[in-house]
Amino acid sequence: MSLLNNFYQIIDLEKTGDNSLSATLEINANHAIFGGHFPGIPVVPGVCMVQMVKELLEKTLGKTARLTASRNIKFLHVINPLEHKTVVLKLDYQEVPGGQFSVNSSIVSLSGGQFFFKMKGVFEM
Repeated sequence: MSLLNNFYQIIDLEKTGDNSLSATLEINANHAIFGGHFPGIPVVPGVCMVQMVKELLEKTLGKTARLTASRNIKFLHVINPLEHKTVVLKLDYQEVPGGQFSVNSSIVSLSGGQFFFKMKGVFEM
């Protein structure tokens, strides 16, 4: 994907419904961003999680998206790519008037037992 030159790779992308998908992502623990966030104990920045949602929505719909509103963003646990190199991003989206999409998304551990991130927002296409 385009986030910061190979920050993550899509390992698997599966449509789970008409307006939902599940993407298995592998985070590059050696990416330069972790040199400043934080050396020795890397943590995926929250803004990168939001960007991953945006990019997967764009890939799914084939359109450029821009986050216009966020009703709720929760960072529940840090993602240390040394401990959780592979995560699952779940995305549900619904078109709303004005060329916008309402999105509910989460990032969970590969086993599904731990939530790292939850987001409800609106993207303009």
